Amino acid sequence: MKKICLIVALVMPMPALGQDLDRAIEDFNNQQYQEAIAGFYEVLKYGENRGDRNDARYYMARAMLNENLSFSALAFLREIILDGPRNRHYVSAIGYLLEAGERLRDDYNVPNIINREYGDAFRDLKDVVLDRVNLLIAQVLYRQDKLDDALGFLDAEAGVPPGSSEAPSARYLSGLIAVRNNDLENALALFQEALKEASKARKAGRTEYSDRVYRQSVLGIARVYYEMGSRLGPESPEGAKALQQAALHFRMVPRFTSDWGDAIFERGWVHFQLGEYGKSLGAVHSLSAPFFAQNAQHAESYVLKMTNYFYNCQWDRVRRSLGNFQTAYGSAVPKLEAFLTSKPQEAGDIWWYEQLKTSVTGAAAEAPIPQVMARTVAANNRYARLSFFLDALAKEATILRSIDLFKGELAGELLTAMDEAREALEPFMGRLVRNKLRRQLVIIKGMASQADIIEIQTGLEEASW
Repeated sequence: MKKICLIVALVMPMPALGQDLDRAIEDFNNQQYQEAIAGFYEVLKYGENRGDRNDARYYMARAMLNENLSFSALAFLREIILDGPRNRHYVSAIGYLLEAGERLRDDYNVPNIINREYGDAFRDLKDVVLDRVNLLIAQVLYRQDKLDDALGFLDAEAGVPPGSSEAPSARYLSGLIAVRNNDLENALALFQEALKEASKARKAGRTEYSDRVYRQSVLGIARVYYEMGSRLGPESPEGAKALQQAALHFRMVPRFTSDWGDAIFERGWVHFQLGEYGKSLGAVHSLSAPFFAQNAQHAESYVLKMTNYFYNCQWDRVRRSLGNFQTAYGSAVPKLEAFLTSKPQEAGDIWWYEQLKTSVTGAAAEAPIPQVMARTVAANNRYARLSFFLDALAKEATILRSIDLFKGELAGELLTAMDEAREALEPFMGRLVRNKLRRQLVIIKGMASQADIIEIQTGLEEASW
């Protein structure tokens, strides 16, 4: 453990508080972090020397990180950063702020602080920290639809260089921007570079971070190849080759991961384009396994199955698949429609979030939301990270209330900050859930309309057969 060394002024305006600071430092060095936090807080609140208060705030935040009180640390590190570069702990506090944000999976507080405070002083950051800063700012700008500005922070020379721990995500995000700009060739190259960077990170043991980027990069490559092949057409050699590459990369998505079902389904469409109807139906059949059917909606897989049978003039199987679709989703549409208009007038937007949690974990028959749709929303990465953050706040609040040394002003200040963060985020989370459910309803209705069209076409073709 690296010990703290401070230059103590020869003349202290309040000797008792100077001794408190020394005692807190000693506790920190002895890894007695709870005692150190309580001591630093006394200096922060009652010390008259600005330098001592700044030191106390900084080392208290570090002690909180060591005690896994990540949001508490974030609150005090934020104060240091808002104080500006005149605070001698400004640069190092940025690194610890990023660490707190990663632990909390915070996609809002820390990125927005970094984006707002970014300036010349950031040049003094270590490369590994600056790379993370550049990626965070690019993500904020991407969400704001400022794509060109985001690319500036992702640039391999001026932003996030190759070999950086943030390079996989930076190249992947650059690929998404290229897709949005309809530059498929560049997108393909960027996704391939992201895959290489993620593969190197996995070999280096950074699997928790790199595994998702690896899967998303593989999917990005597969989807670009699919789009290229669809545009060229499977009848052309170039189009067929692109579709074959798409199928190959969809197969590369690791089994039993959150992206596996999407990869199987999309590969089914690739095989259909190539006229490989047996393989297409095989992919669809896989999605009927409980692993997929109970955890995410795959309504379009029924449409793909019906389409395969239609092209092969198997009219009875078309109708059988239509019946299976109606069994699986026929009652879900009116139930979800009724739910989306059932929020009590006095309830806040958090109600949507609470109802989703009940639907995901409870019995399917008693779920207020069709369970497979609720679980589809809960599997969304953005939802999952927000939910983790809210759960982390609740757990940390419980810990704070259990520590006798923190009871009183310190616990009250931190619990108030947590309440404010939760009250700001929960309504947003509720609206996110509502919007995702509305999107699910649109998808299911769209699939139902396509199924109806196939049924009509089947009747017409069968009559002329």
